[in-house]
Amino acid sequence: MRIMPATLCCRTTKIAAATATAMALSVAGCSDPSGNRGGVHQRWYQAQSGYGYSRPGTNATMAFFGTGDGKVVARDKGSGALRWVAQVSGGAIGGANMVVRGGAVIVPLTLETVALDTATGKVRWRYSAPLDTVLSGGTAPRPGQVFLTHLDSDSELVFVPAWGASVSAVDIATGTVRWVWQPGPGPSDTAASGVFRSGSEGARVHGDTVYATVWHDRDAAGLHSEAWLVAIDRVTGAELWRAVMPSYTSGAMITGAPAVSDNLVIFESVGGHEYAIDRFTQQLVWEYKPNTKAPTAAQTELYGGVVYHDGGDHNIYALRATDGSVIWRAPFSTQTSRDLLVTERRVIFTNGGTLYVLDRQSGRQLAAVAQPNTYDSFFASAAAYSGGQVFVTVGDGAWSFDEP
Repeated sequence: MRIMPATLCCRTTKIAAATATAMALSVAGCSDPSGNRGGVHQRWYQAQSGYGYSRPGTNATMAFFGTGDGKVVARDKGSGALRWVAQVSGGAIGGANMVVRGGAVIVPLTLETVALDTATGKVRWRYSAPLDTVLSGGTAPRPGQVFLTHLDSDSELVFVPAWGASVSAVDIATGTVRWVWQPGPGPSDTAASGVFRSGSEGARVHGDTVYATVWHDRDAAGLHSEAWLVAIDRVTGAELWRAVMPSYTSGAMITGAPAVSDNLVIFESVGGHEYAIDRFTQQLVWEYKPNTKAPTAAQTELYGGVVYHDGGDHNIYALRATDGSVIWRAPFSTQTSRDLLVTERRVIFTNGGTLYVLDRQSGRQLAAVAQPNTYDSFFASAAAYSGGQVFVTVGDGAWSFDEP
């Protein structure tokens, strides 16, 4: 753990976790009289080991963070005080988001997904997705990777996308696997060996359908790939339809979950393309094409009939969901490194070293914040929001501030 300046670190306490799997943590709680830190009003900062990538999860009283050494940490939302810590992995918490549902916090790690009791941190269940594909000459296949994958859930099931590709429906209460979707060979597969690599990194449940984004290599070398949107029956896991996106280069990659707006399913590729597919006809309704093919990491976010989108061209866009027309464009340096957070009032995102805050209605930049509590300025996760507070995992810590 890095050493913090004495003026920033106010007290250090040893706190023992309340569960059998917990480890003692050295927690540095920092505040200042004004509460103003880096251009925002800080609620609290608490040190923790390294960093996890998952967007923090929240319930009524707690926020849940991932660490760089395989722990999930539950903290009081108001103060940041430790509630419990659970050691669940040997490496960093790697999934894109945590899901808090049915008294459980569900966390994608790297090669498995774990559900913890929100009150105690006790493990309810662990799930490993079907084995991933290994190309010719590779080592034995491992469970499907869930690193930076986006879970979704309803009141009964959590939907786990993984490399392989697969989407699994897992009972939140018991960990029972209800069904697993896998694509099988595609009609455009070209490799003579029949060995391909594919992956799903985002799922969204809407009514009786789960929509998953999938990338699929068309050849064994991975030189040509396709981007798919797949509709899956929520009850049976049967594939309902598959839409293959037009490729603007030799391939296409999708890293986020889709959004659903009325009859449209909307999603983004890593090159900054935005697609809207009619979920009843499977037709491409509109496509937004940026002026660059720079990589982007943020998935599509939908709020109030507006799509919020990183174009990969040094701009965040607000697009009308019905037709893809531009409502506003907000310039910023480079591209996003994590998903956007969209609230009723704000759009909050990071490029890794800076956290930006925009007015949601106009796109006007309100703040560009450097993490002020340690020498490590890295914003490791997407931000989360609950009850007027923003929560984010940073280098060596967990941070919360008031929504500006």
